[in-house]
Amino acid sequence: MAEHALENKSAKAAGLTPFRLSSCMGFAETTVLATYVALQVTDYDAERMSNVAVAYAPLILIDGLHALSFFATLGERGAVSAAMLKGVQVVFVFVASSVLSCDQESGAGCATPAKAAGVAIVVAGLALFYAKEPPRLRGASASGDDGEELLLPSTVT
Repeated sequence: MAEHALENKSAKAAGLTPFRLSSCMGFAETTVLATYVALQVTDYDAERMSNVAVAYAPLILIDGLHALSFFATLGERGAVSAAMLKGVQVVFVFVASSVLSCDQESGAGCATPAKAAGVAIVVAGLALFYAKEPPRLRGASASGDDGEELLLPSTVT
């Protein structure tokens, strides 16, 4: 969706980069969801709304910083690097939730064979991807030339 919106000349003229567009969309989504939750939880009671707002403010801040860092990584390093970091995040979340929030009575938050299998698949995918050497463009040399000039339209005759 962001890619399509940026094809519009007026978006480009306004300086709306994919990073800015994603940030604005994330802010709008967070605002709508926070408002919905506050209204559902508080039954329109002003005092309860302020309590919910105070409780959700740090969560919204942390989620916003997390999204900002993800899109910054995506913009600077690309989708592959962002996906690799998400895979590492899966492992940390699995281990942390199993250690810190496992309720033995209900089983909530505990490691299960299905969860462990899911994490194993992610780790195996990361290992396979990382073990394989990235493909080279035709014409790339061992001197570090990655052939980018082949992709520039101005060099095509």
